[in-house]
Amino acid sequence: MRLNKKKIMWVGWHHDLKENKDAVWGAVTIRPSGYQDNNYCSGFAVYPPPGVYIVFWGRRGKTLRTKLHTDKQSWDMISLASKKKRDGYIKIDVGKLNDVYPEFEEDLDWAVVEVKLSM
Repeated sequence: MRLNKKKIMWVGWHHDLKENKDAVWGAVTIRPSGYQDNNYCSGFAVYPPPGVYIVFWGRRGKTLRTKLHTDKQSWDMISLASKKKRDGYIKIDVGKLNDVYPEFEEDLDWAVVEVKLSM
């Protein structure tokens, strides 16, 4: 199973030899939040239904850990990614990440499958 790259919201890499850090953190969209036809009641807009997202993290080359978020909006996930940027993670293109972590997509695929099976 290959993930559609559009479903990967954000991937960051924290690489610091002095601190012995070599980790990835990211978020994958399983079902995006968004408006549906029934989101209007008496002329007032309500919040869009929450999406389903998987956050993953781990040291490069080790088993990725995951957390399922079923009650978040897309801006919540963007906020989490912004926090990781402040913590030293640099947004990285998945293609470049594959150069430094060749098993990434396979590891992520397995992590997503595990989470989906647990839903």
